[in-house]
Amino acid sequence: MKKLLIILLLALLTINVSCGGGSGSSSAETSLVTITVGDSGQSVSLKVEKNTLFAQAKIFLNKFLRSDEAVASIPSNVNKITFTISASDMATMTKDVLVQGQTSIRETFSVPNGRDRYFLVEAKDILDRVTHHGEATDVDLDGTPIALSIYMTSVDITPPTVISTSPANNETGVAVTTAIVITFSESIDPSTFNTTTFTLRNGGSDVEGEISFNGAVVTFTPSASLAYSTTYTATITTGIKDFVGNAMTADYTWTFITGAAPDTTPPTVTGVSPGIGATDVSIISTITATFSEVMDSSTINPSTFTLKDSSNNPVSDIVTYVGTTATFTPSGNLMYSTTYTATITTGVKDLAGNAMTENYTWTFTTGAAPDTTPPSVPTGLIATAVSASQIDLSWDASTDNVGVAGYKIYDYYGTYLKSVTTTSTSFIGLNPNIQYCFSVSALDAAGNESGQSSQACAVTPGAGNISGSVNDAVTHYPLQGVLITVYNGSVISTGISDSEGTYNLPVPAGSGYWIEFSKAGYITVYYSNVSVVSDTTTYLETVFMVSIPGEKIASTLL
Repeated sequence: MKKLLIILLLALLTINVSCGGGSGSSSAETSLVTITVGDSGQSVSLKVEKNTLFAQAKIFLNKFLRSDEAVASIPSNVNKITFTISASDMATMTKDVLVQGQTSIRETFSVPNGRDRYFLVEAKDILDRVTHHGEATDVDLDGTPIALSIYMTSVDITPPTVISTSPANNETGVAVTTAIVITFSESIDPSTFNTTTFTLRNGGSDVEGEISFNGAVVTFTPSASLAYSTTYTATITTGIKDFVGNAMTADYTWTFITGAAPDTTPPTVTGVSPGIGATDVSIISTITATFSEVMDSSTINPSTFTLKDSSNNPVSDIVTYVGTTATFTPSGNLMYSTTYTATITTGVKDLAGNAMTENYTWTFTTGAAPDTTPPSVPTGLIATAVSASQIDLSWDASTDNVGVAGYKIYDYYGTYLKSVTTTSTSFIGLNPNIQYCFSVSALDAAGNESGQSSQACAVTPGAGNISGSVNDAVTHYPLQGVLITVYNGSVISTGISDSEGTYNLPVPAGSGYWIEFSKAGYITVYYSNVSVVSDTTTYLETVFMVSIPGEKIASTLL
């Protein structure tokens, strides 16, 4: 291998001498400079160096060994190569060479002799942006031809972009103490990130803060907490640049909304059941308390919701919580006629951790033990048939430890008939010549019913009839349409005389009946103390009715 390297170096030396040495004179006014751009190497660096024997050997070895420092081919995106040669004592020389599709070019220039000649080579894309460049400084020309080889270095032309932000765009519930963190696609020039190129606004007001940098990450920390429940708009302008001067191509704007102000209001109890001071409360009641807001359910338990009886004994329970209501369910029935004290302690808290400022306490009283003692059985029941269709009942009042509320009436077979609140009643619409039997029980307000009394029976009397006729007292003509009414303290029967002036009324057997005959235009006539025998017709004498003077009487000739 050493022999091979020696042979290669000797070959390069021979080439360099034959191509450059002795072909020019130091007295010439210019020197012939040959610049080669691109070769078959792999590197993308851009480098210019004088074509010395050492440089020739290095290039040859790099090409032979495929080193990363070898001269690279012209990249495919390069459209042209611009050459610039200048010095303080000469006019600047420039030349553009179209190279699209070529892998290498070689250009020669006659450059005025002198010291410190500056050579700049720039590769540009179709948009005339510099993608690669290289330079050589302090090149001295004395008339001797030289060759320069170009090693291409890529140039950053990619503008920076915003990769992410925190808070993100349209994020809600952002903490008011948050810092704004922006991640770019590359590190940016800190001098370009300032209050002009970055703003955070709440409406029309700018938010002040401090800016810090960490590589591609920029953090803006507001000087004071942000406002609650407020929309903020952050803007990054195209004034932001990377370290090589590439600016953002468009403004970047996003918004976020801060969270609501923290809840600092302590909860309160807004309603309870049983109510404050309630009485006659059922012993199987549950106790509920409703809060002013949603509570932390873990703080509502038998330790924070308690119930004690009048002797300060705690009541065992199960406490549940749903919505805004806590429910205390006793493990057993409460005691009768007892005052209980319910307490919600300051251990209960809302979802924000705010506790009640003081215990909430109220009392209620359960009802008395239920009445299970029935009234006494009614006595002295009497059934009286007052007509062929009515029987009256009466009895002595029952007694009860609380009070009698009423009575139930039963028939012979024990079938319930009706209820009354007095010690007497009547049954009407009965049939004649029938025995009816009744019994009575007593009720109290708790629904306790006594046993039924001994039965009392009565037979409705049979029915008879009252018949007769009615005539005009002057003409003796029959009177049609006379109203006949039978009384015995109350109306027993009624009827109307027919065209013959006759009538026939069914009337229960009995005595002491009053019978009234009335017709418009005539003086009313009465019969008294009329008796009726069962299954018999009682005939009354013909009634002659006297017309009232001056009254117009309609008559019918029969």
